[in-house]
Amino acid sequence: MTVLTIILIVLSVFFALLLLLVLPKLSVRVICEDTLSVYAGFSFFSIKLYPPKEKKHKKKKEKKKTVLKKQAASQDGNSVQQEKNADSRKEALLQGHKEKKGKRESLSETVSFIFDIVKQVGRLFGKHGQININKLIVNVSGEDACDTAVRFGLMCSGVSAGLALCSTFGKSRIYHENVRVNPDFVSEKGSVLADLKISVRGIFVVSTAIKILVKKFLKDN
Repeated sequence: MTVLTIILIVLSVFFALLLLLVLPKLSVRVICEDTLSVYAGFSFFSIKLYPPKEKKHKKKKEKKKTVLKKQAASQDGNSVQQEKNADSRKEALLQGHKEKKGKRESLSETVSFIFDIVKQVGRLFGKHGQININKLIVNVSGEDACDTAVRFGLMCSGVSAGLALCSTFGKSRIYHENVRVNPDFVSEKGSVLADLKISVRGIFVVSTAIKILVKKFLKDN
């Protein structure tokens, strides 16, 4: 190995380390208004991770199915149509009840999903990460006042446990005036308004990835 080759290797390692030091922060941002969205950010760029984009051919298939259903329904007689209308009303009532129940269940699933992201990122980067909770407002509703009160208590304990995960990060900023759980005795469904951001410097992301790869390599061998 010549002296020139050694100098080039040293310089390449030096510039690689310098690049890692000046790398901007990588971030994960969770926003929930009508729907839950997760974005990955790097410098001025951002990529939507969740929910995934729907494929176009699926929509075409759904349109074909709806057209075929309409054509089949138009060919039925009046008596059969009346029976179907009666059945559809019953199904609509049952479906409405299921949807209300599903929406209340999806509320807790949404909050759990948000704190699962916080937990996983905190486990990977820990003190090297920073979390900002700009807003977290959960409106809880139930079938009646008693059910709402029970769900409100469970949600309060869940949110408190989730906020405790912020202590695993090196830096945390929580706007407490924008973090609350409200009982809603009027609405038929609850809602979640959230805006939080987790950021980690690029050098720690690269070092963590190297550690994971080394551990996996040693485990396989």
